[in-house]
Amino acid sequence: MLLMPRKLACKLRTDTKCSKSLYNAFHCMTNTVIFATMTEDVVFSGKGLTVSVDERVMRTWKDSRQIQPDAAESFGILIGSCKNTGNACRVEHITTPGQCDVQSRFHFLLHDPEHQEAANRAFSQSAGFLGYLGTWHTHPEAHPTPSKLDANDWLLCIKRNPDRLLYFVIVGTEEVRVFVRQGEKFEML
Repeated sequence: MLLMPRKLACKLRTDTKCSKSLYNAFHCMTNTVIFATMTEDVVFSGKGLTVSVDERVMRTWKDSRQIQPDAAESFGILIGSCKNTGNACRVEHITTPGQCDVQSRFHFLLHDPEHQEAANRAFSQSAGFLGYLGTWHTHPEAHPTPSKLDANDWLLCIKRNPDRLLYFVIVGTEEVRVFVRQGEKFEML
């Protein structure tokens, strides 16, 4: 399934200091994108869907957990591929917070243009095989559940990407959970 690049709607702003000068734009390109090769995947399944996550992405999520009492939320976008049926996807790359993003203990904003650039690069370098699959972020709780703010943000992501099923990952201190929109609510796989 070819995944066309889309503009990210998830708390991404283009009117930040990052986009106002070449100097700042250059310094905003500091996000880490995890590029995967053949490794052992972690699989999440349920609701008739399967999401495989590259082991290196899982390692980044493990390292990003909000275990310390002052740890800020980490976040980024999911980049990967889906089978033609759309019910099986693989997360191969992620972005992580960049210099121009905003982070606090219970809040984040995707301000850094590198998130969108990473999705665009993955799409073009893979001849359309890789694309934007959703977002991820951390919660300082063992078994994370989406907040009202999370659900509202996810609805904006879905509205901006009506051509695909999006996945939303919350990384807790002990568990990683994957959510999808089914009917009128978000369900955990």
